[in-house]
Amino acid sequence: MTVYNQFDSKAGLLEALFDALALQGPLGGMVEIFKVADPVAAFDDYVALFGRFWTVNRRTHRRLRAAAMHDAELAAAIASRNERRRKGVAELIRRLGDRAHPVIPSEEAVNVVYVLLSFDTFDALAGPSRTPEQVVPTVRQLVRAVLGLPTS
Repeated sequence: MTVYNQFDSKAGLLEALFDALALQGPLGGMVEIFKVADPVAAFDDYVALFGRFWTVNRRTHRRLRAAAMHDAELAAAIASRNERRRKGVAELIRRLGDRAHPVIPSEEAVNVVYVLLSFDTFDALAGPSRTPEQVVPTVRQLVRAVLGLPTS
């Protein structure tokens, strides 16, 4: 009962947990990324930010995703947080304007880049011997390739 008095609901508890994970990790720097004048540099920073975020509490991210398979409220809370990442991707692609030449339609590019920045992508590329942060250069090149940006 104490938990419900503090958070009102399971959803409230989950939101508080996700807020704590975000504040502990690098997501506090998100605002600064959207202030970067060069949209290509901002995108590079966005990729690096998620590499760092997925590295912090990597085991927790794995466990939350596994638990979400059996808990609809948790799955909905994760989906809601993931939508924030998608909106960030869409805004950064919009800011790229004529500098981007996506190899697929722009609306689909948002979906592909969103997937590239997911925990599952970073976790799979990192495998057991690296961290998600260590695969940032690979993910950055993949994002740039999808967006038709120079990959160097």
